[in-house]
Amino acid sequence: MMKIEQTMKSIRSLTALTLTGVAMVSASANAATLASWDAWADSDTAGGLASDFSTASITTTITGTAVRDIVTNRGSNDGTFGTLAGAVSDTNALRMNKPDGSILQVNVANNSGATLSFDQLHFDGVFTGDSIRDFEVVFVNTSTATTSGLLGSGSITSDTNTVTFVADYDDFDIDVSSITLDSGDEGYFQITFDGGTGGINSASTIDNVALTTVVPEPSSAALLGLGGLALIMRRRQ
Repeated sequence: MMKIEQTMKSIRSLTALTLTGVAMVSASANAATLASWDAWADSDTAGGLASDFSTASITTTITGTAVRDIVTNRGSNDGTFGTLAGAVSDTNALRMNKPDGSILQVNVANNSGATLSFDQLHFDGVFTGDSIRDFEVVFVNTSTATTSGLLGSGSITSDTNTVTFVADYDDFDIDVSSITLDSGDEGYFQITFDGGTGGINSASTIDNVALTTVVPEPSSAALLGLGGLALIMRRRQ
């Protein structure tokens, strides 16, 4: 009788562990913020704008011909990176050069020992006068000398002539989930801006830039293996 009860308990335990494993695997993958730019330190513009936080094995900076200077009176005040919620300030922002074809590069150097799978590129934007406002996004892998197809495009519609300088900018979330970067490789998301004449008293501004990555979840085999190990340990007790 004792052995039967122990067998039934083991079966129930295995069933519970298996169902738990299936439930965990079926949940969608999580996204984590790899880098964000909100503080915009003016002293960094000559050598590239470093992310507000960084890791020892993944380096992220912003460079490009569109980088002009940092302004302190026109940060986005909507409290998001694109539509991604986050702790953001409404002070500094990045003012861009006016000419069509101006480029911002979100650079990533991956020495983490694992492949990075990207999720989304977020940013806020506003324009003034006749400055650049249309954009397209691609990814350039400098290690393999390859360029992706078009990842996304859009147009900034909020104008500082109709809103205050400390403004609720337009929010942009670009799906970059088709892009991966192997360990040891480098690349950059290239945002090319057009659509302006560069007239007097015109300058587009972006703020609250963030790059997110996909956090892989455990495989079903690994989870069921853990369940089986737990059952074996339980039997030994």
